[in-house]
Amino acid sequence: MLHLKCAVMSMATRFEVVLPGPPTPALQAVAEEALRAVTDTEKLLSPYIPTSDVWRINHHAWKEPVRVSPLTAGYLLRILELNKVTDGAFDINVGRLMQNYGFRDNEVEHDSQFGAVQPYRSLDRALLVDLTNYSVTLTGPDVYLDLGAIGKGIALDCAAEVLRGCGVESGYIHGGSSSAIGIGYPQDEIGWKVVVAGPDGDGDNLAEAWLCNTALSVSTRSGRTVERDNARIPHVMDPRTGQPAASAEVAAVITTSAAVCDAATTALLVLGNTGLATIGKACEEVSALVVTENDGARAVYSEGHAFALLSPYIAR
Repeated sequence: MLHLKCAVMSMATRFEVVLPGPPTPALQAVAEEALRAVTDTEKLLSPYIPTSDVWRINHHAWKEPVRVSPLTAGYLLRILELNKVTDGAFDINVGRLMQNYGFRDNEVEHDSQFGAVQPYRSLDRALLVDLTNYSVTLTGPDVYLDLGAIGKGIALDCAAEVLRGCGVESGYIHGGSSSAIGIGYPQDEIGWKVVVAGPDGDGDNLAEAWLCNTALSVSTRSGRTVERDNARIPHVMDPRTGQPAASAEVAAVITTSAAVCDAATTALLVLGNTGLATIGKACEEVSALVVTENDGARAVYSEGHAFALLSPYIAR
């Protein structure tokens, strides 16, 4: 069957839309409109673009309230909810923490007062959102928002909304290998098939699933690291302790929102398998899995029925 594919680079990631059917100009226009929603999301939420809402929040909102778009205000309120239901394991107030560990050397301005990890402050005490005038206030200069753990999910949700608004009943959109949404299903299939890689990356297939009006997010401790005190530090942090997360190696979540999936997988890397119950209560119609390692032995813990396990790891 013919498919139209259209892609764009945004958020340092290749986003791609796949739509069944011959590549007509009309279908191309629909795909491009969906991808425009992705780039528009980056323009609002990137902490590195000086005109973005988040950049202006980080640089000015601890001095005075900053007016933002209604979309940004809505996203931040949803993030506050996700922070609460994950017991603080998902938190966007990690910019200074990431800087402290050396992950933001060229991205966040340096200041000696941020040399040490700040005491943990719950996000609802660090970030205030006022919907009466769409303004945002930060409660101190040490607060620095970084939506890297959820930005792709928000962008995918926006793109999927555009596709559905254009009448698309079957399509697939992904942001790299970590986030995806399946709308409807391809002809003669039950959904859009995805494979979740295990801790060892390509070739280490952990599970497979079919997305049908659902989203997937996969988070892993592997990837970018820095060296500190003769140790390799992974990029995933426990915001409550200021220390690298060490509870899980891989987490994957399927539910109806890509943004919720992103937040949930980040939280699961912090909480480990004990967080499955938390995620199950926080999200409707959710399936999740977590890979942990103890003394060299890996185990897979799962919740829900969307994932078909493929790995040789011990299933719990």
